Order: sequence, then structure tokens, then C-alpha cells
Amino acid sequence: RELFSNIIVVTNDNAGYGDYDVRLVEDIIKDRGPLAGIYSGLEVSGGPHCFVVGCDMPLINIDLIRYMTEDTVDVDVVVPVIKDMVEPLHGVYSKKCLPFIKEELDKGNASIKSFFNSVKVRYISGAEVAGFDKGFSSFFSVNTAGDLEKARLMWMNHE
Repeated sequence: RELFSNIIVVTNDNAGYGDYDVRLVEDIIKDRGPLAGIYSGLEVSGGPHCFVVGCDMPLINIDLIRYMTEDTVDVDVVVPVIKDMVEPLHGVYSKKCLPFIKEELDKGNASIKSFFNSVKVRYISGAEVAGFDKGFSSFFSVNTAGDLEKARLMWMNHE
């Protein structure tokens, strides 16, 4: 909320979001995973770019996001690369990506990176990320109860 006035949550299960001041959107193209979620969010967004983050990544870093969204004039995608791994669920996507994403979804491709060769991508290096998030906690995913506890401890140590 500190950075963006319009927050969109793409979900096929609206339960549990009623108390939040967010726009809830269902996938326009069903059962195609996160790529379809990005497509749906971009499609309904009013702005030229969207910052996208996975629902299982609770330790986002405002300064890193601000940095990633600063210079998007000449690029369609901004994504970090951490230890040679592209982090597509922590990125900035332009509405210009929509036809390329749709083409991949129509072909049955669900990989987020499947359309990257068709657009201009700016890769943020691990060194750049470390300037804002030394421990790369922004990319920690919560998939188990143990991960959730670890995330809580990381958050408490961060504060």
C-alpha cells in the first residue's frame, strides 16, 4: 500500500479476502498457474506496469520494489536473478506483455519465462538486490508450517 494505490489479488478462491481493501480478480484463463494470474492482473490493471509478487513470498522489501519500478520506460519486464535463478514471481510487467503471454497460454505453456524472448527484459543482478536485501529474504517462499515459522522469525529479526 505504501507504493501502490491499486492492489489486485488474483485468486480463484475469494474466501478470506473480504476484510482487505484490494481488488479481487479471478483468472481469465483457468488452470494455467501463475502465468495466467499475471495475465489476469495485467488485463484489469489501469496502469502501464504492474509489480507482481507470489502469494507465498511474505517478506517483500519496499526499497527493492521501488528500485525495480523506477526505470521501466524502455523495458517490458524487470526481474531479479538470484544465484543464476530468475525470480519471475517478484517482478514488474508491462501491459505490452499481454499479447505475448496470451500466445503462450493459448499454446498451453504455463512457464512465466516462456514469453521473455518476445519482450525486452531487464534482469536485476544479485549484487543489485543485495544493496536492498542482503539476505535475499524477499525471495523466501512459505510452503509449509515450518516455512511460516521461519518467515516469522526472519521478520522479527528484520524489525
